[in-house]
Amino acid sequence: MNMDDYDFQKIDEYNRYQPESALQDAELDIERGAVGIFFLDIEEVPEPIAIDEDLEKLASYEHVSIGTGCTDLIHSEDCPHEYRKAMDNALSYGMAYNKAIARHFNLKLKQHRDRLPNSTLEFLGPESDWRAVQMELRDIQPIFGGRDVWMDGSGNVCVRSVRTTPQALEEKIYRLTLDESAVERIFDRFIARDFISLSIPEQSGPPDHGRPEIAVTNCRGQRHGVTGWDPPLSGSDPVAEQRFRAVYSAFLGLESMARETAEPLHSGVYGDDKNWANVLKKQRDRVKNQVEDTE
Repeated sequence: MNMDDYDFQKIDEYNRYQPESALQDAELDIERGAVGIFFLDIEEVPEPIAIDEDLEKLASYEHVSIGTGCTDLIHSEDCPHEYRKAMDNALSYGMAYNKAIARHFNLKLKQHRDRLPNSTLEFLGPESDWRAVQMELRDIQPIFGGRDVWMDGSGNVCVRSVRTTPQALEEKIYRLTLDESAVERIFDRFIARDFISLSIPEQSGPPDHGRPEIAVTNCRGQRHGVTGWDPPLSGSDPVAEQRFRAVYSAFLGLESMARETAEPLHSGVYGDDKNWANVLKKQRDRVKNQVEDTE
């Protein structure tokens, strides 16, 4: 999509917001008696960000829009990454700012955070279906080891960590349970980088490079997988690689958490997939039963 001067002006405007300063800015505005309320303005009717009630408790406020209504670029399938990234930055600021205003004036907050529409949100469906979503990383090399990680939207995590030893590759299998905020942060990784629209072209790489695959399966059984390189290949699309690695690093964090905080369910020489397959089958059957119970 070609952007015009107005679009570049909005990118510059949205990038000037500093989310880390939102709380301090809100406190100063409250002291001055000149607060603003940020609205997500990408539909016919703008909605206040993070706040879940009418704003009658406020005597006055400035209406600040993030977005340009129904014709906003964010609705386009080929919305430029620069525009979406800038809007995400402004949305993060507006969310932190509005929450500070809401706390001061005792306004009710929304239970779920505001998000910009994209292919990944459409793929995931309504948040009520997210508990049955499955996300996985396949990242084990037969020579160097690595990890396989599986998790669902309820916070159940299985990790197969494979490390080299003087004798052979050794695997350890772990199980974790994440709290709701940790699960939401991982969903946000997929959504903010619009994982469903991510595509990395097939390339030949050196044998010592990892070839991790990340996949997400929604509650309808639809699966989308993307395969990248670790480390990225020279000449690859830096934006696509950045989006991939942002999600990839979330899975690496789960492996580190498992090794540091959990006792392994199984330890042994790597090579027999039976133990890992049994652990995954139990978890996937649980997800399947959960979906059937809600139908």
